[in-house]
Amino acid sequence: MSAPNGVRSVTGEIATSLPGVTFGSSFAKLAKRANKHAVVRSYVPGSEISNHVISPIVHHKETAGACLGAIYSRMAGMTNPANGMPTNAALFPPSVDARCKPVRFDFGNFLATGPVGSAFAPFVPGGGKTSAA
Repeated sequence: MSAPNGVRSVTGEIATSLPGVTFGSSFAKLAKRANKHAVVRSYVPGSEISNHVISPIVHHKETAGACLGAIYSRMAGMTNPANGMPTNAALFPPSVDARCKPVRFDFGNFLATGPVGSAFAPFVPGGGKTSAA
């Protein structure tokens, strides 16, 4: 691999369907279909350019108030048909270790479903203790 340390994939490199373009080897299926994708290497979320906000993930205008997981789940289905796993999940630190700090929602609500509806809300392990209220 020709990319410098810290930039290249730890899983190695795989050729794509586009000459001279490579992906990390964990993206083998995407690499086969690279000629059908547009890879966006930068994104400017509204007017919050320098604030490093999460508005591409949850934003009242850009995602209609829904987290991207809810939007994806609405498009792909609530579960993966091959294995039954939810297509939208949110794993918060307290779900793994009760000693972790409480979940913060002051920078965005990763549980928001906006107009796609609550049926597409993320699966939250230990979810009874996590809310945006």
